[in-house]
Amino acid sequence: MIRSPKSKKIKIFCVFLFLLTLDLGPWTLDCALGAFDESLPGARPQAMSGAFTAMADDANAIFSNPAALGWIEHQEFTSGYSRLYLGLWDNSNLGTGYLAMTQPIHSRRRHSGSLGLAWMNFSLSQYYSEDTWVLAYGKKLFPQAIPGLHVGAGLKRLHHAYLLGSDPTAASNPYFTEHGTQQTAWGMDAGLFYHSAHGWSWGYSGSNVNSPVIGLDSDESLVPRHSWGAAIHRPNGHVALDAVIEGPYQKIAAGAERWISQGHFALRTGMTIGNRDLRQASFGFGLRNAAFSLDYAMKLPLGGLAINVLTHRVSFSVPFGEQLKKPLSPMIAEPLTAEEMSALQEAFRNARQQLTYRKARIQELEKTFEQLKIKLPPSSLPSERDVLTSGTRIEDDEIEALQDALGWVERELNETKKQADAERARLSALEKEMEKTKQKTPPKPKAAGRMFTHLVEDGDTLESLAKEYYGNRRLWMKIFRANENRLKRGGDPEAGHILIIPAIEEQ
Repeated sequence: MIRSPKSKKIKIFCVFLFLLTLDLGPWTLDCALGAFDESLPGARPQAMSGAFTAMADDANAIFSNPAALGWIEHQEFTSGYSRLYLGLWDNSNLGTGYLAMTQPIHSRRRHSGSLGLAWMNFSLSQYYSEDTWVLAYGKKLFPQAIPGLHVGAGLKRLHHAYLLGSDPTAASNPYFTEHGTQQTAWGMDAGLFYHSAHGWSWGYSGSNVNSPVIGLDSDESLVPRHSWGAAIHRPNGHVALDAVIEGPYQKIAAGAERWISQGHFALRTGMTIGNRDLRQASFGFGLRNAAFSLDYAMKLPLGGLAINVLTHRVSFSVPFGEQLKKPLSPMIAEPLTAEEMSALQEAFRNARQQLTYRKARIQELEKTFEQLKIKLPPSSLPSERDVLTSGTRIEDDEIEALQDALGWVERELNETKKQADAERARLSALEKEMEKTKQKTPPKPKAAGRMFTHLVEDGDTLESLAKEYYGNRRLWMKIFRANENRLKRGGDPEAGHILIIPAIEEQ
């Protein structure tokens, strides 16, 4: 939830108020606002002042925007711990810890969204504890029409408890005897996320949209939190902006991230401004390699507290598992698999053979039908029954047999014509499907199965080279990693240098 820096102080005050006076009075609303602080636990988003609604590209999406999970196509585990507001006047020991992981769902080599599972704990040592469990899911909303649009939702179990072990008199207090010392509620989150192929994104996230009740003896409920965000993405950094409304609190947060040292080290900063004298600055850095990521954030309140105190956060993340390759062009539907194409071609061959058989059968039945008509004189002209070309008389039973044969041939002929028409329609549909399949198949990337070298010219960027050789700008990191020692500071290619373009497997 959105807070001015004094909201944590309000939470501390509420806990002591419970334990010492048990007289909430007019503080009820502020206590409810102070409970289950929805500030993002990860060090990376905190270093950007929480401007992460449209930036969520890692496991922090579980907390910032569940819809962005649909964009994540790799498994990731992250954990972290933070000491909040070191140097408070009462020496309070405030801490937050969390664990989170993402699990993509693949169906027939297609990404069908990702699940996220997380746990977060906030504690005021010896007095108060909050636990939040989150199960979230995000996926593409319209994969064909709007491939960059994702939708997501999350279900949260909220549990908070007052710890009475440090105060022997509190356990026997009538208030806790009557109402207990803990409460559990269920919260719901929802979100939208759109990522453009042109390097920008926007998102919306609604937290606790069902206003879960958390009071021990009343209907105190959490105020829904609504966040809107936009971000610009470049190969070497990101800039993000969030606007958040939560009950009486409003804020605007801006953050930036810049990767240097060939993408292994990041510098981050951010600023938050809001009503009720909310002003915060944040700073941080990140270390990243193929095996893990380590992030640190420091937040400095510039208003709302009598003294300036620091919050420190550290996060550790590990990506693991095989990442599913994205289509080289997100605007083109994925081609059929080899098994599906083989089945379609087999059905096409069978339909053509059936149609050829039906045509031959029709010709055979039409010939038989004409022969029977010649042998059988019209029944309305009895005088013609006596004479055939051979001069032999036709008996009545022979005429009846010929009539039965003629009727059967006529019915068989009509049925065969219907079957032939059905085979023609089926064949036409299969031809259209095969033509669509040819249109859906993305063009073979230039660097498919073959390595290239490229002489850098003015205006070349890693994104433009990824587009030229791979058909997808987002694969620029593959070129970056192969040419770390050939790039200028910041990762920009220099005109006149020769870069290696690694081969890529065909999709």
